[in-house]
Amino acid sequence: MNVADEFVDHRLLSRVQHFPDSKDLPLPLNMEKYAKNDPPCQTTLCTNVAVQQYNARQVESGKKIRRAVGVDSQMFVLSQNDPVSYWHLYFKGSVGRKPCKFFAELSGVGGPKELRICVLVDKAVAASVVNCDHCFGGIWHPLENFLGWKLEEEEKEEKNDKKGKEEEEEEEEEEEEEEEEEEEERHKKKKRKHGWVFKLDWLDSD
Repeated sequence: MNVADEFVDHRLLSRVQHFPDSKDLPLPLNMEKYAKNDPPCQTTLCTNVAVQQYNARQVESGKKIRRAVGVDSQMFVLSQNDPVSYWHLYFKGSVGRKPCKFFAELSGVGGPKELRICVLVDKAVAASVVNCDHCFGGIWHPLENFLGWKLEEEEKEEKNDKKGKEEEEEEEEEEEEEEEEEEEERHKKKKRKHGWVFKLDWLDSD
C-alpha cells in the first residue's frame, strides 16, 4: 500500500461511528514518505484518477489534459450512513499548449474511484475559494453545480422560508376562520336570548 492509500485510510476513520478494534486500524502514516510526496499523497492520487478518467472520455487527443499537477484536495461525506465519500480537487495542467486550471469532484467507497465533475476554472472570471460548504479555502471551485455550492444552499433556504411563510399564512387563515365561526356562534346565541325575552314580555302583557 502506498502512502496515498494510507492517508485515505486514515481520513476514512472519521466515518467510523464507534471506536474500531485495534486490528482494524490502519498502520501509522509514514510521514517521511508523505512529506516527500513519493508515492503520491491524496491530492496527487485524486489528480491521477481525475485526469485518467477525464482523458478517457475525450475523443480528440488535443483536448486531453497533459502535465497535470495537483494543488489541493479535500475529502468530505454527506452522511455517515452512506459509505460513499467525496473529494474536491484543484489541479493544474495543459490542454494543447495552453496552461489551464481545473476543478474536479470525485467519489468512491474506500477512496477516490469515480470522476463526477472536471471543469476549467478561471480565477479572474468565475471561480471562488469560499463558495463551498465542504471545503476550507485553497481549492478553487466553479460558481455552481457541485456538491455543497452556496447558491444551492441559499435556494434550499429560500424554499424553506417560502414553505414556512405559506404554512404561517395557512395557520393565520385557519385562525381567522375559527374566529369568524366563534363570532357567528356568539351572534346566534344573542339572537336566541333576545327572542326568549321578547316572548316572555308578550306573555306578561296578557
